[in-house]
Amino acid sequence: LLNASAPRSPALADAFKRAGLVDRAGRGIQVMYRILLSAGRDDPDYSATTDESVSVEIPVTGFDLEFARFVNTWQDTKGELEVLELRLLHIIHDEGRISLDEISELLNNTPTQIRRTLNHLADTSLVEVIGRGGSREFRLGSGFYDLVGRRPDFIRSQMMNEVRAEQLILAYIKEYGAITRAQAAETCGLTGQAAYRILRALNERELILKRGQTRNTHYVLP
Repeated sequence: LLNASAPRSPALADAFKRAGLVDRAGRGIQVMYRILLSAGRDDPDYSATTDESVSVEIPVTGFDLEFARFVNTWQDTKGELEVLELRLLHIIHDEGRISLDEISELLNNTPTQIRRTLNHLADTSLVEVIGRGGSREFRLGSGFYDLVGRRPDFIRSQMMNEVRAEQLILAYIKEYGAITRAQAAETCGLTGQAAYRILRALNERELILKRGQTRNTHYVLP
């Protein structure tokens, strides 16, 4: 429904447009999504649509004031967000942390297009990527929290994730005797660099000990 559509009768559509009866042809649904999401409301519901007819239910109760404030502040200062960007940010805001496959299922869209848009949002710090490969997840980034005045919440969330990662690493070593950077990254869903940073911090606090060099480097309990 959100893909660009072509009118069955271009001449009739053009006549309606000239008469002021319609706006841009094939753009009505996207406009509807944009207005609702920018106001902090949920997506319009097209689940009752069939091959013969289009049915839509517009959410009219309840709205997310924080998300609406973010969208309007961003668009006033940075420019307009695409409909897919709005939908992705809305989902991540609701879910807190979510994988690419889960987003694709919710949006009924191809992972390739979603991944490309998420990477763009990550470049603007609106989304943060956690983990690597197939285990990657996405959450709101510092850019979002800055605009809504909640930077301390973002920092607190990062600290909680680091504490959780430390606990997972210590539990892994206790169970298996040692851990490498690659194993730490996989266990905690982190990038190799992030895993190394946490391992180094644990080592500096003497909660774990570093053994070996280069590719043979691993960490054990004291």
